[in-house]
Amino acid sequence: SKQVLFRAALENDYRPVMKLYTVDLEGHEPAALPLPKGAQGAFSPDGAKLLYNPKGNEDYYWKRYKGGQYAEVWLADLKAKRYAKLTDYVGKNAYPMWTAEGKALFVSDRDNGVSNLYALDLETKAAKPLTRYEDFDVQWPSTDGRTVVYAQGGYLAALDLATGQAKRLDLKVSTDAWKTAPRTVNPKDWIQ
Repeated sequence: SKQVLFRAALENDYRPVMKLYTVDLEGHEPAALPLPKGAQGAFSPDGAKLLYNPKGNEDYYWKRYKGGQYAEVWLADLKAKRYAKLTDYVGKNAYPMWTAEGKALFVSDRDNGVSNLYALDLETKAAKPLTRYEDFDVQWPSTDGRTVVYAQGGYLAALDLATGQAKRLDLKVSTDAWKTAPRTVNPKDWIQ
């Protein structure tokens, strides 16, 4: 809660290598995390560990990508300086997140080629599906540790981690009606 985690290629000119950095809330100089590469990451609730993707693109422009830039989830124990690969599936393993209880979550297309949310057991490295969509991918998830909000099929949905229930969010967005507001027009465009 005292730092912002972000990715950037600040240290390379020719071929950018994405790394993870932190910056404090006062905006001081960013500090690189002790990782050679990093595409995404999330600190554990106590800040001692980091779930991260060392490589990959979290959203591919083609489905079921299995090439050399597929995302995999790793765990970095920053205090003990230990690093462990947690996923062995060759495919999408992106958007690492933590629950409030310190459990790991991520998005993968491992079961049916459609991206779903999964819980990851840090001891056994077993992945358990939390959603089972068969039509459209789970995209761009974000969590406060208790609820995961994500896009799916053109809608926003929320998964309550305590109950395991997902529901589509019914949003009402009001317009400022800028196209119907009074404005100056050139009459020559309207003369017939």
